[in-house]
Amino acid sequence: MFDGWLSKMNEVGAQHLICVSRHDYPISVREKALNCGNTVRLITLKELNIDSIPLNFVNVQFIYRKFDVTKFDISVGFSRAEVETLCIRDSVLKVMDTQLSTNDRCWSLDKNKALSLFELCSDFFNVPVGLSEGEGEISFVRDEEPTLFMHVDGHFFRVWIDCKFQWTEKITRKPANILSYEQNDEGTLAWVVEASHDTESGQISFKAPVIKCSEGYKVQGILLNLPSDHSVTIFKCSPSPHPTLSGLR
Repeated sequence: MFDGWLSKMNEVGAQHLICVSRHDYPISVREKALNCGNTVRLITLKELNIDSIPLNFVNVQFIYRKFDVTKFDISVGFSRAEVETLCIRDSVLKVMDTQLSTNDRCWSLDKNKALSLFELCSDFFNVPVGLSEGEGEISFVRDEEPTLFMHVDGHFFRVWIDCKFQWTEKITRKPANILSYEQNDEGTLAWVVEASHDTESGQISFKAPVIKCSEGYKVQGILLNLPSDHSVTIFKCSPSPHPTLSGLR
């Protein structure tokens, strides 16, 4: 197989060949790679045990948050003069007469990004410590920040709302796996933090390559795989002794 890779490299005119394997390379392959000079790099991907993980990675955790709004009651206020000026009065009154859904993306905080009522409840309601369900409330008040807008017929207009709802929350924590990319005679080139979790909607997974630099450790981009009904609210990997990767809902 290695000879085939070398042949393919020469065939396409590539200047370098990087081989990545979860197993050690046989001596014959190492000798051939050595004879190719800097053209070929043999990388071994290894899953680290706790004793060989750098201290900063010991307690990396994957935290999955599942927040649900089960029932809600909402009252909406707006300026009739504003909607009449925008010529959308009848459309707005029709929307107000219909049953709004928590997934209707008709709200916005900046007249740019559309949000659902579920997202507003999740982001602006502080879950009481120690509880996994209960009743909550969020309010956006007239003439106070933050400003909330509603989107109807291509127009944004300011609204003030009071929403009472029932909520449930489930937190799942699990340690992330840590892999290392190692090259013969050069030691560890990089680490990869990865984890996955099966949800009702499908599997969530992530990979975060980490390299060592003069400031400590640096995350080189994050690869996420999410079901269509999930979003990321906070995702961070800190170089502290107890970093976390968190905030998926």
